[in-house]
Amino acid sequence: MSNSTADATESKELYPYKPSFALALIFGAAFSLVFLYHLFQYIRNKAWFLYFILLGIAMELVGFWARAYSTKNLENFASYSVSYLLIMLAPSVLAAGLYQTFGRLLYYTVPPSHRTFRTLLLPARFIAPFFVIFDVLAFFIQLIGLGIVIQNIKKKDNTEARDRGINILRAGLILQTLVFGAFAVLSMRIILISKRWRFAWPDSGKWRRLGWVVAAGSYLITFRALFRILEFSINDSDNYLSKTEWPAYVFDAVPMLLLCISYNFYHPSKYLPESHMSLSHAYKRLGNPNPDPKLRDVELSRREPGDGDLPVAVAGGNWAGLPQRTRPPPPLYFSLRKLIPLLEDEFTDVFA
Repeated sequence: MSNSTADATESKELYPYKPSFALALIFGAAFSLVFLYHLFQYIRNKAWFLYFILLGIAMELVGFWARAYSTKNLENFASYSVSYLLIMLAPSVLAAGLYQTFGRLLYYTVPPSHRTFRTLLLPARFIAPFFVIFDVLAFFIQLIGLGIVIQNIKKKDNTEARDRGINILRAGLILQTLVFGAFAVLSMRIILISKRWRFAWPDSGKWRRLGWVVAAGSYLITFRALFRILEFSINDSDNYLSKTEWPAYVFDAVPMLLLCISYNFYHPSKYLPESHMSLSHAYKRLGNPNPDPKLRDVELSRREPGDGDLPVAVAGGNWAGLPQRTRPPPPLYFSLRKLIPLLEDEFTDVFA
């Protein structure tokens, strides 16, 4: 009886609920299987630039195996700390993999004449580094906050230090959310307006599947970050999100698992050439290495409702002299009235 009481007391210090061994085991096993398949794809397809994706999945699987061990060894503070740190920080590492993928996708699919601030809102060469830098900054802010929280989690008389750590952690999560949200909007916008240079699409536009997977992944990470901000923003005494276990699995573990699995099914190696898989930046000079010769120096016609044939000069991706509606839209241009039918048409076209 005394041992049971001691375990319950220890559990109450580390977990404000009785942690589930079965859930931790299920997610540990799921992330392990996903990791093994990713490792196979990584080596087989020589997708060397995807090391952040591989590292992020490894952090998730170690985190959940450590959590499974922690649920059976409630007195073990080390396993609790490892699981808490890795599960909290893994999404930032996965996000860096999304940024890398999208940067390579831009150079593969966007004509050089459209890699401008007007179209992309950022110079193409700066898009991936810009988001990675802010992602790393948010990562270290969260790491500092988590370190302070974990050091003081068992010290009931040192709530001031713990609150300071939570505030730092919250600041890192807010920065992370802003960065993810901006990237989600930017990536979706570029995919939607890319139909305006469809003459330059490699592989008949199948790459757009990967583009939507990247965009959806960024929304999943943003959703997860919003949940964590809410979790750390509510007063402890009334915080249902932190005092029950299921929200962490539903709003954190499940979205991250879906993101990792989507990369298995829509692996970048299926849509990017081998030249874009390496760690070097040579892909920035190559662009699309296999343009369709039929699309060079010719004119295509596109018929839109209510219009006659609109000639589209495809030589060099030059939009000069064309009707205004055929040119790339100005920055942040969205017609909300047309957005829903546009998305319906997009998903029918891309995933059919």
